[in-house]
Amino acid sequence: MVEIGSGKAVLHFYGATMGDLASFESRFSNRPVHDMTGLTGHYDFTMRPMDTSSSDMDGELTRFPIDELGLELKPGKYSGITLVIDHIEKPDAN
Repeated sequence: MVEIGSGKAVLHFYGATMGDLASFESRFSNRPVHDMTGLTGHYDFTMRPMDTSSSDMDGELTRFPIDELGLELKPGKYSGITLVIDHIEKPDAN
């Protein structure tokens, strides 16, 4: 659920996992975010975007900081698979 108040969006998450949060953060960050918390529950929480006019976005990991949730994003290495599709064509009729 998204709520707009005072010109800023407030995002409410209900029953979200840490994997859901990592996926959300990945969409709004300049790099992938992976859940390394080990938390397996479902959580309700609210997030507010940073004031981009007063902060240096190049120095930030994401537009939606999670420190208010008691969590921290740390840069690191992740051994995962990245799939890159650089070309696609319609299949033949055969």
